Amino acid sequence: MFSNIRDKIKNAGADLKGKSLVIRYETIIIALVFLFTIPDPSAAWPQESQWNVVLKNGLPLSDPSGDASDGKDVVGNLTYPCCYLFNNGSALFFRLRVNSDPSQGSGLKPYGWGIEIDSNANFSDYEWLILIDGILDPETVTIERNTIQSVIGDPSDQPEYINKTYIPTIGDYVNLTNAGRNFGITDDYFISWFVPYADFRDVTDLDNFSALRVFFGTSSSTHALVPNGADLVEGSDLFTAGSDWISPMGTVLTNGSINFVNATYDQIVFTVIPGDPVYIRVIDPDQNTDNLSIQTLEIGLISSRGDSLNITLTESGISSDIFIGSAETSGSAPVLSDPILQVELSGTINAIYNDTNNLGQYILLYSTIDVLNVTNDPPVITLLGSSPVTIELGSIYIDAGATALDDIDGDITDLIITANSVDNTTVGTYNVTYDVTDSSGNPAVQVIRTVNLVDTTPPLWIPVPSDRIIEYGSNLNYDVNATDQSTPVIYGVNDTTNFTMNVSTGSITNKTALNLGNYYLNIIATDTSLNSNSSIIRITVQDTIAPVWDPIPVNQTIEFGTLFSYDVNATDPASSIIYSINDTLNFSINPDTGLITNNTMLNMGSYGLTITATDASNNSNNSVIIVTVQYPPETTIISAPPAFSNSASANFSFSSNKPGTFECRLEIGEYSLCSSPKEYTGLGDGTHIFYGPIHTSYVSYILCILEFRSEAVRR
Repeated sequence: MFSNIRDKIKNAGADLKGKSLVIRYETIIIALVFLFTIPDPSAAWPQESQWNVVLKNGLPLSDPSGDASDGKDVVGNLTYPCCYLFNNGSALFFRLRVNSDPSQGSGLKPYGWGIEIDSNANFSDYEWLILIDGILDPETVTIERNTIQSVIGDPSDQPEYINKTYIPTIGDYVNLTNAGRNFGITDDYFISWFVPYADFRDVTDLDNFSALRVFFGTSSSTHALVPNGADLVEGSDLFTAGSDWISPMGTVLTNGSINFVNATYDQIVFTVIPGDPVYIRVIDPDQNTDNLSIQTLEIGLISSRGDSLNITLTESGISSDIFIGSAETSGSAPVLSDPILQVELSGTINAIYNDTNNLGQYILLYSTIDVLNVTNDPPVITLLGSSPVTIELGSIYIDAGATALDDIDGDITDLIITANSVDNTTVGTYNVTYDVTDSSGNPAVQVIRTVNLVDTTPPLWIPVPSDRIIEYGSNLNYDVNATDQSTPVIYGVNDTTNFTMNVSTGSITNKTALNLGNYYLNIIATDTSLNSNSSIIRITVQDTIAPVWDPIPVNQTIEFGTLFSYDVNATDPASSIIYSINDTLNFSINPDTGLITNNTMLNMGSYGLTITATDASNNSNNSVIIVTVQYPPETTIISAPPAFSNSASANFSFSSNKPGTFECRLEIGEYSLCSSPKEYTGLGDGTHIFYGPIHTSYVSYILCILEFRSEAVRR
């Protein structure tokens, strides 16, 4: 009957959906009524984070834009995958990303969207088709079975049987959502659909972790993924376009592992003592079927004593893929329905996890097993010496060791394995561990000695910093050095106003001009453990340089009867200068300005003066000069005009007992150089006065004033 219905629907594939199709094939629709299923009220559409991306070669299934149109163009890349699957235990959900809105009016456009499932590991065919059919009226979601592959590897081969049909579609078994604009100029849409999971399992006879490969696509025909004008994902044949192996729960199949572990589930163990609990860990990512909830799985325990126990392991965290749990053990006789596993000394415990698939192979109920040995009490390690131990940086650490005793093997100290990680060049806390295992394979509880390597020794000055003396006006440049086991050494100085210090090299320089006096510096060397060594030194700024004459004083000559006045000058960079002289009887000097004057009328002769310039540091510079007091020159008028003359000119002859030049003037004119004889012409009638001659080489001179009258000659 199913084959007959399938053939009739195939023949109707060319007709558009509409009323005429209902009238022509009403017998077909009546024949299918018993297959129609009302919407499943338990199906809640997955949240975005719950969808599992379907992979191929470990990467999301992808499909380029533009290889179909009008809601049939499947699109996807690594960032925006195209194909998804999710199973919440009540419904099996599928989702495709298409490049435009697949709706038309209140329904769907006349195309198909579906997934083909390979469940027998034969890549040349597929076994199941779950399809949204938007061509027929009413629109349906179907589960269809393909038993005969007409063309090897062809995804367009139509199934022979329609096992389940679900209506209505949009809003019930089909959901449309806008997925944003990620490909081209139109918005993407997710078209999602589901089938009740109980129906899927009943029809397909598959379980939660059957191995499947899936093939997504759109169709231009009913009851098959026909690519004419539609879009097949990742290829056009079943051989190359199939996904990685997944389960109906939507997870990529992986090999699980089971181990006995310690109480914190982070270290594999091999033995257990009767009465102690056993801890079991399973790692299997394909058991994490929901990213929003904690998952569980079942494992079995069988002891060599004949007792067995099934326990539930719980995922350690959401999406952790790690499942953990424990069981109590006892050395007593087995008790039926007792939640305690009975074990025997020297026996074993098997932990069995039925991993439903073995990655890369199509094998159901693949079991993975871990074995735990039941043994006597483990040996006991006893430390020799204390713990913790504290040693100084750079010291040699000598471990005190430990002893080990076992109730069967006796003294097994020689079997202790010691791991000593102490590094005496680096401050820190180190563990020295001691482990031993007896002949039954029982490991002792690891014993740990804590070794604290500390640095309490300050840096050592090499050499010890010493006082410094510098000349005023010069710069300080002093290097200090300290050594320490803990490097690098950092240097510092207290007076950062006047000095600067290179923190790495220990070089000290002045940052300002230093005044005369003493500066006390506290120099500090600090290691990385903040141990410090300080040293106080004195920086003395001194002035040992005498003032400098500017210019150098020179001998002086004055005329008898005149005042003496001579200004000397000296410079000193450090301080002001005080001037002094030796002959304070005849002379005095202004101590601030250096002006020398005579105290008394100086007699004829020579005076030796020692002039001293002294700075504030008592540095002196002496200069000796000779002050000579001499008579003025004697000038004699040898000849002159008579007192009365009728000449219009006048001649004067003169001489001096000292060489030099002379100045003369007539009447009230200006003095000018003159020499003997001096003649004046063009004189008019009247009285004329001659002044001179003046000896210009001396401050003192003899001035001759002659008066004569000139009478013009009458004719």
